[in-house]
Amino acid sequence: MIDLGVVGPSWEPPDTPPPRRRPGRLRAVVVAAVAVLVAVLPGKESAADGPALRIGPGEQRVALAGGWLFVTRYAGEGAHTLEARPGEGPPRWTVELADGESLDFADASVVVLGLTYPFTHGGITVRDAHTGAELWRRAGVVAVGAGGGRLLLMDASVLQVRDDAPDPDGAPPVPQESRLFAVDPRTGAEAWTLLVPAGSAPSLGRDPDDPYRTTALGVLDPDGALRFYDLRTGAVTGAARLERTGPVMYFEIGDSGRRHGQVMVSEADSSAGVYDLASGRRVLRAGPPAQGIHSCGAEHWCVNEGQGAIAYEPATGRPAWRVESSGFTVLDPVTGSTRWRADGYFRISELGPDAVVLGAMGDDDNVAGSGVRVADARTGAVRRTIPGWHYLQSVGNRLVVWHRAEGSKRTTVGLLDPATGGVLVLGWADTWAGRPECVTAGALIACGIMGDMTLWRLPSSGR
Repeated sequence: MIDLGVVGPSWEPPDTPPPRRRPGRLRAVVVAAVAVLVAVLPGKESAADGPALRIGPGEQRVALAGGWLFVTRYAGEGAHTLEARPGEGPPRWTVELADGESLDFADASVVVLGLTYPFTHGGITVRDAHTGAELWRRAGVVAVGAGGGRLLLMDASVLQVRDDAPDPDGAPPVPQESRLFAVDPRTGAEAWTLLVPAGSAPSLGRDPDDPYRTTALGVLDPDGALRFYDLRTGAVTGAARLERTGPVMYFEIGDSGRRHGQVMVSEADSSAGVYDLASGRRVLRAGPPAQGIHSCGAEHWCVNEGQGAIAYEPATGRPAWRVESSGFTVLDPVTGSTRWRADGYFRISELGPDAVVLGAMGDDDNVAGSGVRVADARTGAVRRTIPGWHYLQSVGNRLVVWHRAEGSKRTTVGLLDPATGGVLVLGWADTWAGRPECVTAGALIACGIMGDMTLWRLPSSGR
């Protein structure tokens, strides 16, 4: 990507949209329009080839997998549908969805549809990703992930909303028994089954670039025994014992399965702790009224406090940085003193030990605040500032920046390279009144608001 330099706060996208042309000439017109957009910016910048496809109206959900686009639509009357396109091509197949059925996730081989209601029964239907043909269906389960060549399912009864009377003695609820199933994605044949006893809890490690891709599975028992399982065979691959007892409300084994050899456990008394797998000892604790502990950024554990959060180093349990409504502060891990501070920035994406991306956003994401800043995580040295812009983390773990002038619906979007601060300009849309959402996978990226999204194909140089 070519560095754009600083985008001036007074810059706005052109007001005149590209004229309508016959479908055969649309791509050339849009490419030319994007080239003009890039030309008016200070310096030079790389740009995508223009929109491959506009998705709308009635779009409800978009998934990208294996170079294909999967879209659920609802027209207001009648059944809603699922359509599949090979990239920017015309729909290859379309099927009507049952009442309460929605798109869970898709990969290069299968599309998984789940029942959002009635939730008392649950159920999934699996279709071939390239033809739409139904492969198999199963009642009473929900899909929770895919990994190791298996589709992972859970007994739907565990996730039912219950209106039970509170315990007269005030005792916290005990997690009920649950069951996990690993099946062949194409046939539904069971490969293995795992019973999780009452009081124990399972946890799935997730790929940060694909939230449905499962990388690890662990089960923690009330006596502190923790076991890890092979996703393909169900065999136990490792074990540890944590210095804790009592029912496990929830625990997290991190994005990569074992974040720095640690796990987070949420307790029945509303406290939470981080435990070292090698020694079993607790290295960090957060009690009420703190809102638990969760993994954040590339390498820290975070504790939410009030309107902000404090990040802790996994190895030492010492505070590393603090984010609050007034700004972002990096702390010295030894003394706890301020190392550097960025006032007015209260959104952060941590990119390993090297860089952070900071954002200052209004309540409605339309306020042109201090914009986006890419800074050195250790020194605070500014690598790039883009005034008046916002950023968001897409599904697919890419950073998207966007700009909208006050009182306008025209929104310009681009892909941010945090290493250089360069922006790959994607294009714009004229009807986005709210904060856009984006989904990225491979060379495809779809951005927009519900009912109006645009699909772009990245050039070969794009990540």
